[in-house]
Amino acid sequence: LEDVLGGEGEHGGGGDGLMVEDDLDAHPALLPLVQLVERGTALLNAKLEAAGAAAGEPVMPPWLVTLRARMADICTPRTARLFLAKLVIHVEQRWHQQHGAEGDQQPPTIFARFGASLFGPLVDSVIEMSDPEEAGVHYVLLDAAVAALRWDSARGVRGRPLTPELARPAQKLVDYLVRAAYSKEAQVLNNTFSLLKTLVAQYRAAVPISPDSLLIHLQTVAEKPGAEAKVRVDGGAAGRAAAVRRSLGMKMFTLGLRYQQDVHLLNHERLGEMVKAVFESLKIRAGSRAAAVAGETLGTLMRALDRASKARPLMVENAADTLQKLTSAVSDTLSRLASNDTARFLAAAERVTAAYLPAVPVLKPHLLVALGRSITTQRVVILDVLARGPRTAGLLQELRAAVPAALRSSDPALHRALLALLGGLLSDPSACSDDVAGTIIKELLQAGLIDSPSTEVRRLMLDLMAAAWNTRAVCPWGAPPGEQPPLRRLLLPPLAAMVGDPDGGVRGAALDFWHAGDAALPPQLAARLQALLEVAASLPESQRKRVGEGWPGAAAQLLLRSSFGADVNDPMFSEPLAECAFQEYPIDTWQKATMQLAPMFSASWAASQSQSQSQSQAGSGSQDYGFSQTGGMTLGSLTHSTQGGRGFIKASQGSTQSQLGNPFTLTLPSDSQAVGRPLRPGVYSAWQSTQPPVARPPTIRSRLQKTSGKDLGLAAHARRQRAAAAQEGRRRHRVQLLRTYRAGELPDTQQVTLAAFLAPLGVLAARDSGIAQRLLEGVWASAVQQMVGGGPPGTRGRPVPPVVPERLPMLREAVAACFAQHGHAAQLTQSLQGFAVADRGIWLPPPDALQAARAAGSEQAGVLQMEQQIIWGERSGTGIGRNAGDGPPSKRSRPASKGKSEAQPLRPSSDASAWAAAAELHTLLGNDDLAQGAFVGHVARCPGTAEAMQLFRAGRLDAAFQMYEDLQTAAGLTEDSVSEERSKELLGSQEHTPEEKDLWLSESRRCLEALGDWDQVLQLVDGDLEQEVEHQQARGGPGTHAGEYVPGAADQLLFERSPSLDGTTLLRPFVRACLFGQEADRLRLLTSAALTGARQALLRDQVPAEAAALHAFSAEWAECRAAVGAGWKSFQQKWASLHPLAMARRQGALALLQPLSEIQEALVLVPAQQSAYVDPNALNDLVAAWSTRWPASASPASDATLTVVSVRNVLLEALRPRLPPDTAPSPKQVVESHQWGLLLAAGRRLQAGGALDLAADLLKSADRLARHPGIANDRLPLQLRTAQTSLRIAQLQRWGGADSRAQLAKELEAHTRSRRHAAQAAAAPAAHLAEALLLEGRANQALARGADVAEAGDLPAALS
Repeated sequence: LEDVLGGEGEHGGGGDGLMVEDDLDAHPALLPLVQLVERGTALLNAKLEAAGAAAGEPVMPPWLVTLRARMADICTPRTARLFLAKLVIHVEQRWHQQHGAEGDQQPPTIFARFGASLFGPLVDSVIEMSDPEEAGVHYVLLDAAVAALRWDSARGVRGRPLTPELARPAQKLVDYLVRAAYSKEAQVLNNTFSLLKTLVAQYRAAVPISPDSLLIHLQTVAEKPGAEAKVRVDGGAAGRAAAVRRSLGMKMFTLGLRYQQDVHLLNHERLGEMVKAVFESLKIRAGSRAAAVAGETLGTLMRALDRASKARPLMVENAADTLQKLTSAVSDTLSRLASNDTARFLAAAERVTAAYLPAVPVLKPHLLVALGRSITTQRVVILDVLARGPRTAGLLQELRAAVPAALRSSDPALHRALLALLGGLLSDPSACSDDVAGTIIKELLQAGLIDSPSTEVRRLMLDLMAAAWNTRAVCPWGAPPGEQPPLRRLLLPPLAAMVGDPDGGVRGAALDFWHAGDAALPPQLAARLQALLEVAASLPESQRKRVGEGWPGAAAQLLLRSSFGADVNDPMFSEPLAECAFQEYPIDTWQKATMQLAPMFSASWAASQSQSQSQSQAGSGSQDYGFSQTGGMTLGSLTHSTQGGRGFIKASQGSTQSQLGNPFTLTLPSDSQAVGRPLRPGVYSAWQSTQPPVARPPTIRSRLQKTSGKDLGLAAHARRQRAAAAQEGRRRHRVQLLRTYRAGELPDTQQVTLAAFLAPLGVLAARDSGIAQRLLEGVWASAVQQMVGGGPPGTRGRPVPPVVPERLPMLREAVAACFAQHGHAAQLTQSLQGFAVADRGIWLPPPDALQAARAAGSEQAGVLQMEQQIIWGERSGTGIGRNAGDGPPSKRSRPASKGKSEAQPLRPSSDASAWAAAAELHTLLGNDDLAQGAFVGHVARCPGTAEAMQLFRAGRLDAAFQMYEDLQTAAGLTEDSVSEERSKELLGSQEHTPEEKDLWLSESRRCLEALGDWDQVLQLVDGDLEQEVEHQQARGGPGTHAGEYVPGAADQLLFERSPSLDGTTLLRPFVRACLFGQEADRLRLLTSAALTGARQALLRDQVPAEAAALHAFSAEWAECRAAVGAGWKSFQQKWASLHPLAMARRQGALALLQPLSEIQEALVLVPAQQSAYVDPNALNDLVAAWSTRWPASASPASDATLTVVSVRNVLLEALRPRLPPDTAPSPKQVVESHQWGLLLAAGRRLQAGGALDLAADLLKSADRLARHPGIANDRLPLQLRTAQTSLRIAQLQRWGGADSRAQLAKELEAHTRSRRHAAQAAAAPAAHLAEALLLEGRANQALARGADVAEAGDLPAALS
């Protein structure tokens, strides 16, 4: 053997050795024999391959004939027969371990070639039929059965009788396994039953199960030991073991009924005993699992009888009568069980109805009674069972009382079961009336099921509404409201809202609903766009934001689908490209990058919505995907391939093996001949259904293998792998190839179709809102062009379908209505703005346009929109402006005669509201000069308005605020008074406009915010809230409170929008006033515990830096970190949406970076432990770095610097409790000293930037702080006075009058009166002082000041 094999193998688990499980495996002759057989297999396969088709059927070698004879000879010692069986097992295991998944393409082993002849001797060698119950199922028997079932020749041919050499061993093996199936070890029992199930599924009626063997298990009872008479025991270990054995017998009984052994079992004389034993098992209190098995057996038996009663010729006598009696017995037994044990009743009823659907009406009364007294999980089972039965009119009426209770529950499983049942009932007009259906749908909507956190619940809600729409609410689009079904108005908003669902699968289903079927939108492009706009405008307030964010992508896909005509898949080029003339086409490659040409795969329409969601959820994984030439797909370490027609079993040895057994995986055959509905696995299912396709193949393990934690971990890992493989399979089925190529490197441009462009474009529109908006703008322009002047020819020269010209005004009105309703949805608003800019005929109310642009953050588009409305005409009676085709005369157009052109001159709009809206939008963009020009030139009538705006632009905030206050007083808007002369000077001779009044209020608040006067800002916000409360009470609404307004009682209005007040516009000034003004009582509303998720998101979006500082002020450091992260995300989104030319707005957005960065720096100092302290030295270093870091002078210095200073003060106050309390100076003195230094540095910085008023206010705050104990010393007040003097000098130089020089010299003389002050402080104002004194002719005093500076040692200042 050594010469033949080329060496001696080694026993053991590694290399070419064997897995040693017993003494037979360790025998020194076994491994050489295995290798010798493998060598013989290779030689035989080579010989057959060389002979080819002429070889015919191979002849069994003599040595194999001898081996078969020794195995079949009963005179051969049993040990020797087991040794030969081990030889067969190891050869098969090693072959499959070597070839694995490629076994179907490899030549079989020599045993597999002659499997039909070896099957009987192999079974005889491993089975002793003397006492199967005592002997049990040995692991050698399992391994031998697995090896034999891999042989094609041992399985027989489906549909043909088994040959005697196969029928005898198969029957022997089945009978042995049935009798020896029970074991106290659950793992062994499950493995044995799995093997038995595989055998029965393969051989079916050819190898029947013996009822006598079944009754051994079915009639098992536990008896009380020591009793004289037989006393049954249901509890204890003996009772539980008896219940398990009875369940095993019922499973095997069910197995035979399901795999074409029903005729044999139903005609058997002991059928009555078996049925009686099943009923007795159902009556015994053995738990819900045993009841579920009994119910499944009874249901399968009823289904078999029903099938037998309808079969022709009749194979079972009196099958119909037997079925009727059995149905009555089941009903009576379950009725008694329902009154005593609801859990066991539901377990049995669920399995009975899953196997036999006609049993649902029989059990319905008992189920409805149990519905009222069940817990949540039991109600889910009841609703699932009722959903299987017929939809009758009485069922819905009987369920009406249970619907509110189910909706009050928070369990998604209960909602899922309820929707699955109601969906079938509401879709049937005969089950209930439209009024009842409408009432139920209202209850479902009020319960918020379309916003459920469960994706399955939302999908079922969509299916329910779609079914109700298709059966009860279908009518032509554009029908008058009186002709529309009542349910249509109820279902339209929630169905439209589903296109904004967060799950891609639900969005895809919603798009399919609106595109195809009875609810399809009009196919014509303009009509479909109008319908989409009308649907969006009809949504309630609660759904507008969700729909608005996803509307551009959904609308783009639906509009593209309307272009999919009959010729969309036809080639675009009718002539060969070689015969065409080509011209150079400029391609704008702004990224200067080239991409390789490769086949492009993309998702289908429905699946495209879910890929981004699934990718975000699976982003942490690292799976490798690859496509093979054979059609299989590789996912990580798993390989999925199409099963061929050679065999039905694939066995592969696991990569990890225990010391006692080799796990094998068996796949059941396809049950092509099984009839009836597959069983639905429920919550009480005790074993997996074997109906095709088999989702979970049984696993066979060694009888002697013990369950360990490692085995359980491996089993869990295998389950996870199977789940991942199933999910990947579902994903692959959803993937659709949108573009194909010829074999080669280049795309097939000859056969390119229109769908090859439209389909990927729809996928891109669903992913990118910018692409969707550009696409919608192009669709709008094309639709308007067709309606106004006729569009370009259609595909291959065919004309575009005619468009009704009267639809254009309706389309524009739909845009205006949608704009008014969705002003706060950014994506939809930007799309509507694009429509308005592209079509000059759209006129929108300026307040709506202003509010929408402000809320959506698209002020640049809002400005273009308002300017276009101003230029292209005034508002007409119908709300529609000039036609889209109207416009300025073309440069190339010439008049018909030599006279003057008859073209009408443009008439700019005189609507003051449009100019006011444009001015405010320019203000939001930071274009104060344009805002002033628009407002003063076309809106303002009072001279004081122009003067106040000029003061604000000049940086004189105090003077501007006072001017706005005087204007309001002169107009009678406040209780104060001014002189008549001053009033006439401010107001002039004309009455002020409403837009001016609004400007005075908004600009005065803006001045106060810029000055940091938070007390007055908060008073103005309270005034607006008080007016809103009065409006609500006047409208008859609930109001915030009755009686006198109390500040703080209506703060929740800041997060709400009403016709009279948009509270979100006051949120920023309110937060800044409360936070920077240290209003702790008002800040309680803004804490994380008081805000919901939506309000928290709104707060972080409106004021990102202030929201983070708010959490720091409340010592919520974890929430502060989250708010900083949200702030960075908000900055990225806003920055991406800004127009490239909006430089002022971009500078304002960049101002957010510094406060967020400094909050992050402060978070680094906060220790993780609550009891730890902040390092004072680290805080000093941080403040020192802050004092040298200020916003750039090019940015809005006033607002940005004020934000930075205020946030720093908040952070220092928040860090003060975390400083060590027993240090000197105290934490309070340390913080106040830092605050003083930062205020002084900020004042100097603002003075250098020209914001003199704010600099003065900050220096006043520093002056007040310097008087606190621990702050005042000889150095700090001198620095502060120097800064104040320098600021005063700058103010006089910029705003002073004729006597400014004298006043300047006087103040400088007072400041430098002390020689010590002059010597220490002359470095800052030395140049100004000398210049002022010389201009006044006071040279001696100037020289004296210089001498003081020189005496102090500052020679450069003295020389200057």
